[in-house]
Amino acid sequence: MNQLVPDLSWDRNRFLWGRMETAKRRLIYTLLGLGIPLPSKSEEPQTGLSFEIVSTVLNPSVTTGHLNGVITVNLEEADDTYRQINRQQLGENSRTLLGHFRHESAHYLWGRFLSSLDWGDPGRVAFRERFGNEWLDYGVALGSHYRLGAPRGWEQRFISAYAASHPWEDWAETWAHYLQMIDGLETCEAMGIQVKNLNLPLVVTPSEAGFLPGCLPQSPSDDDAFLAMLQRWTCLSRALNEIASSSGEPILYPFVVSTTVAQKLRLAHFFAVLWGTRTRL
Repeated sequence: MNQLVPDLSWDRNRFLWGRMETAKRRLIYTLLGLGIPLPSKSEEPQTGLSFEIVSTVLNPSVTTGHLNGVITVNLEEADDTYRQINRQQLGENSRTLLGHFRHESAHYLWGRFLSSLDWGDPGRVAFRERFGNEWLDYGVALGSHYRLGAPRGWEQRFISAYAASHPWEDWAETWAHYLQMIDGLETCEAMGIQVKNLNLPLVVTPSEAGFLPGCLPQSPSDDDAFLAMLQRWTCLSRALNEIASSSGEPILYPFVVSTTVAQKLRLAHFFAVLWGTRTRL
């Protein structure tokens, strides 16, 4: 799926590119596990997915992003020091290489599955109900975000400060978080880490957190299954944070999932099932 890779004659580039491929393959594994087909650009030029891994050393203007099925990631983001400096300068509570890939995959999936829907399509209506009007001026919104920062109290409505910048970014941050939950739960459970074996109380999530917008088909059993997944993840993430603290490291999961954010995650799960052939709860 790579259209462009860095100059591999440099030892440093080979090392960083290896980290890139590890993160990219984990993303692809998770999406394929959800049953979402991922054709390459050579297979489907219009809807396929490809990647460009570009170093700012040779091209200082490169930025991580997505355009027409091509995900571009800055090679330097695989450098821990470079990435942490950016995290601190941008005021982010988390910034990971895998998170970049997950985030940009959301923009790709939006363009592939949602952007072509009619304005009145239930999926499009549901998106606007949860995330807002996606046709707000994107450049103006991002300019305002970088100039003024996130609005006061953003934590109650968004999974991250950047998610508050524009509905497209809210969707991308929410989808990335959904994939983090799916991947994290699968990893822990495959290693035998079960919620029932943890000495931690389950967090009682309001039942409305599992509801879909009224314009979509309702399924109480799916709502309950999603809430059960969210409960398991909340409990496991608390355990992971305690383990990190015991090691003297920063917590691994610096997020709070409010009821509003949970409703957005519920819609992300609905789309994952819709676009895929199976899901894992």
